[in-house]
Amino acid sequence: MLDIFALTEYTLHCEVGKTELQDDKNEEKKGAQMAITLKAIRVNKGLSQREAAELLGITPETLGKWENGKTFPDVPNIQKIEKTYGVSYADIIFCPKNSV
Repeated sequence: MLDIFALTEYTLHCEVGKTELQDDKNEEKKGAQMAITLKAIRVNKGLSQREAAELLGITPETLGKWENGKTFPDVPNIQKIEKTYGVSYADIIFCPKNSV
């Protein structure tokens, strides 16, 4: 599950074609490469954007912005995502390639 303190130690860096977690010293963390986009997780669960948004207690527009990397969920919403989708924060790509 999400380590809330990790959010203060790591920064999510988005570049075209590359998403990785880096610590404050700008060193890549080994094994921190993320695996799947937020949209792909939703689709793999067989949920429409509207259904997933309802489960998460947000609007479909908000979920769409998260999936497109235009805005990002806060810690409580990341915890809801983990619980709803059954995935770890470390496995989610919040900056899809086409969002940058």
